[in-house]
Amino acid sequence: MNSFAIIGAAYEGDEYQGSVYVFERGVEEWDQIQKIIPPTPTPYPHQFGRVVLAEDSLLFVTTLGRDSVYIFCWDNDEYVHTQTIAPDDYNNDHGFGTAMAIEDSILVSGARIEDHVQMNVGSFYIFRLEADGYWYQQQRIFPYNGDTLDAFGQSVAIQGPHIAAGSEHDPSGAVYVYNFNPDHYYEIQLLPHDRPVEIPYTGGSFTYDVALINLWEEFIAGDAW
Repeated sequence: MNSFAIIGAAYEGDEYQGSVYVFERGVEEWDQIQKIIPPTPTPYPHQFGRVVLAEDSLLFVTTLGRDSVYIFCWDNDEYVHTQTIAPDDYNNDHGFGTAMAIEDSILVSGARIEDHVQMNVGSFYIFRLEADGYWYQQQRIFPYNGDTLDAFGQSVAIQGPHIAAGSEHDPSGAVYVYNFNPDHYYEIQLLPHDRPVEIPYTGGSFTYDVALINLWEEFIAGDAW
């Protein structure tokens, strides 16, 4: 699917129902080959296409108006809706789908405005693709020291057994790092760890690149930060 571009248009439509456009690279230009609209439109602002994530033959699309992630699969030259996932305690007020990351059969979805003891602490959800071809919720994670309006889950990334989640409005600016062992994810590091200078919005956006991965042994050993 390297010759495709997926573009969300979350504010399209009179009621901001949103849509997603699929383009294919031709010899000289990009050609639109599909327009995807919400499989289940709603009367309030839907903003379908707010976040899109494509991986191999799969396409994940989130909305603002519903705590849902729509899953599509490439079939017969178009994306076909196959499943809609939502938190097990679905209540339309989590911000589910704020950010997404996927590797193999694991999907991570942030929910930056979910309440937990405090208001809008945030969380992220882990879904796993099972043998029957459907995605199921495996775990929900909150920050152990979350506070009001932290927006934990504003950004997420996954690589191998590790997941990182940003807490954008944490006063110190924070990225939480989790490890999988043996059957669930647990926190192993908080970045920045104990720096005296506040770094607000540190967790707003990041990627799991080589530089970060190369520091893993130092972080785990306690030699860094």
